[in-house]
Amino acid sequence: MLRFIIRRLMQLVLVVFVLSLLLFLWLRALPGGIVSAMLGERATPETRARLTHELGLDEPIWVQYWTFLKNAAQGQFGVSSQVQPGADAMDVFLNRLPATMELAAF
Repeated sequence: MLRFIIRRLMQLVLVVFVLSLLLFLWLRALPGGIVSAMLGERATPETRARLTHELGLDEPIWVQYWTFLKNAAQGQFGVSSQVQPGADAMDVFLNRLPATMELAAF
């Protein structure tokens, strides 16, 4: 029984790792990039450069992925840019979770 649980936990770690890698790569593959998705196409080059630096997108890809994993493990998912601009994304998620669960139940 213990061996089964350990095997399943190791599979869980592998699945979470692969999913995080796929999510990371998918976000990087957005048309125009993350910066264009956040700012829109009318942003100035200075604004794009500033946001690129703030998000750490000027770092090597492995540094970006490590930062992504570290922040995700700490529950830090950045700020909302669409639903409640400037609000913590995790707070937005947690505030809307009860209504989502209620709708899913019905």
